[in-house]
Amino acid sequence: MKQVKFTYLNKKFTLDLEKGELLGDDEIIKQKIIDGVNGCKNHRYGGAGSAFYAIMIDNPFYFADQFSMAFYYGVNNKLEKYPKELHKYLPKYKESNFMGATKGFIRTF
Repeated sequence: MKQVKFTYLNKKFTLDLEKGELLGDDEIIKQKIIDGVNGCKNHRYGGAGSAFYAIMIDNPFYFADQFSMAFYYGVNNKLEKYPKELHKYLPKYKESNFMGATKGFIRTF
């Protein structure tokens, strides 16, 4: 079973990539995540001028890279920390391709 486990707002969540389902005990936060991620469906994020390469979000609950990108743009609030566990799934350019950006380019990590 392919799963992505992460913590958000001190609550633990699991994304089951085979079932396309987000699991977690806090229903309010879980619904906030689902709504934010679903709000990114059928849109393209990243590309020129971004730290991420362009990716189309069409099935975010089945693909970790799409989920992490949709979470970043649709759920993440600048006052809250982006889950460290999702960072490795972001479709990011290698550091040398950031066109002069520093390691602190993505300030929410």
